[in-house]
Amino acid sequence: MSEDWKYCIALSMVSGIGGVFTKNLFNKFQNPVDIFKAPKKELLKVEGIGDKHIESIKNFDNWDKVDQELEKIEKRGIKLLTLNDSEFPRLLLQTYNPPPLLYMKGEILPEDNISIAIVGSRIPDRYGRSITETLSGELAFALQPLDDMGDSLIIKPFDIAIDVDGNAWVTGNESHSVIAFDTDGNLIRSVTGMEASGAGIISPMGVASDSLGNIWVSNSGIVRAPCDGTDPPTWIQVLELSLAAGFSGENASVTLINADGDPVGPFKGGGLLIPWGIAVDGNDNVWVANFQGRAVSQICGAAPENCPPGFQTGDPISPDGGYFFDGLVRNTGVQIDPSGNVWLANNWEIIADPENPGGHEMVVFIGLAKPVQAPLIGPPQK
Repeated sequence: MSEDWKYCIALSMVSGIGGVFTKNLFNKFQNPVDIFKAPKKELLKVEGIGDKHIESIKNFDNWDKVDQELEKIEKRGIKLLTLNDSEFPRLLLQTYNPPPLLYMKGEILPEDNISIAIVGSRIPDRYGRSITETLSGELAFALQPLDDMGDSLIIKPFDIAIDVDGNAWVTGNESHSVIAFDTDGNLIRSVTGMEASGAGIISPMGVASDSLGNIWVSNSGIVRAPCDGTDPPTWIQVLELSLAAGFSGENASVTLINADGDPVGPFKGGGLLIPWGIAVDGNDNVWVANFQGRAVSQICGAAPENCPPGFQTGDPISPDGGYFFDGLVRNTGVQIDPSGNVWLANNWEIIADPENPGGHEMVVFIGLAKPVQAPLIGPPQK
């Protein structure tokens, strides 16, 4: 661990020495060790530094606290950036009062020079929260792709996945569509109308990407978002809904949108019954949380060599009733962790009435899937 870190931390603990004075000291002394060892006459040459500041530097004796801080940094794998470090953000360094130390995990990439951060206290007041909302709101922009007739290509967006090229794929629950934007927000693909319905995209919910550039969509076949309880159905309507085709699984499916943007499907079976959440494991196989049926489904992905012998892309690996467990209720989210565990959100009670307060459990199938690396950003990695 660099000796510079020790003296930088010590300088940050010296009473009366803030960001501006630290920057001035670094302009005079390139090495933080030299700041503590410099004679008084040299320190007095630094802009803003007076007798009281020099006395605080010379009398600093809280080295035990400095050592404790260094121990925490080393234990947690943190790197310190000082004002003299080449990695210190260039634009931040040009401000009047840059922070004398930055605690960093990971790395700063060249493209991070165009990043924007809103920095404030950990417990902001009402004004701070208001300003943050204003600034962040002005940094955001809305995307509303339209067709040739001026109608929206996506209605009630439900889920988003990022593919291997950084493109964002979005499901439109009410529009029965899936659309994709590039990293600049340009519409690059829309799967709508007959093309979508022909591939089984009916009331789509979840969307996930695999490592091969494919997109997977779970099609509930019946659920219309949002289920927010503002207009709850009567029990007669609930009964009618339970007799609908989608509720029996007729329209329940999974659709593959391949790397060329062509939809393939629908794929059915394996316990798919009002599919909701969807995830891809380290073998590029697909996992689906079902809102009906108390089961999770597994589908052979775009790499059949990772499936059981004889299986092809889209074939259900799970049995007809899925992987059933009576602890499951109505599942929405599903995800795979680095140990290969399959996590499911038990989001509703058995009676799917919007007035119902909902479920309150998680269910984990231990080691059922191929592990993925964490954190999961974009497609999964083994």
